[in-house]
Amino acid sequence: MKSIQRCEKYKTRLAYEDRLLAFMKSLPEGGKYDAVAPDLNTLRDGLKIQTGASELPAFFAAWFLLALPLTLIFLGLYYLFLFISSGNAEYSTGLALYNALYVFLPAIITAIALSYFIRRRIYKFIYRKKLQKMLDYDAIMNTQSESKFMKGFAYIILIGSLIFTPLLAHTDIAFYTYEFVDNSAFFSLKGDSYSYDQIESVWRIEGSYNALGDWVDYPFYVFLMKDGTIMDQLELMEYSDIEKNLLPILQKRGLTIHKAKTEDDIRQTKN
Repeated sequence: MKSIQRCEKYKTRLAYEDRLLAFMKSLPEGGKYDAVAPDLNTLRDGLKIQTGASELPAFFAAWFLLALPLTLIFLGLYYLFLFISSGNAEYSTGLALYNALYVFLPAIITAIALSYFIRRRIYKFIYRKKLQKMLDYDAIMNTQSESKFMKGFAYIILIGSLIFTPLLAHTDIAFYTYEFVDNSAFFSLKGDSYSYDQIESVWRIEGSYNALGDWVDYPFYVFLMKDGTIMDQLELMEYSDIEKNLLPILQKRGLTIHKAKTEDDIRQTKN
């Protein structure tokens, strides 16, 4: 009824509009006309699948299948770049797997972007009974322009991940024969170099007090430099790794290991 009233408001109408108006008036009052039979309305069903959760199993399956090999690939690239930047070091904090596993982030993001391109292969395993229907819906809903956009998006993500990985590998602290280099600041292309002569002593801290004033038993090591500053970048290392890999290197340089309850105790000792 509203469509008829809206159409009748126009004083001048085209010929097809007159035919449309006559057709609408011929319909029984309250009747509805479907231009396409409901069982043939694949566009509506395709939209329902695309906007609903029907494609999620395929998405997660594609993501999982890609994330695992991509993690291994980025992990290999990480250690390659670490070898290039700190290969001559006696020890590098970047060697620890817990520091290297940050490559999981670019691997996940890249897997999400690339999962778009293997979705049809995943359909064959998940939607065997309605495979052809899913492929038809996919052909309707994913246009050529959308595919071009996803290709460009995937290239950007891949390039960004390849840039992120060497930068991540360059966030280590490398200990060489005569010096150690602190690259722990992210995106720092050149780290800060220190000779072992600049270290006055090495301290084992028992723990610290949190913001509520409660004692937290968390031992870690710091460097007390001869200029009075305290370097606490060693907190990036696991306590066991420091004792196993780093302390022998420092002791060979004649550095002594002291103990203190907190960092404030070191400052009081210095004063």
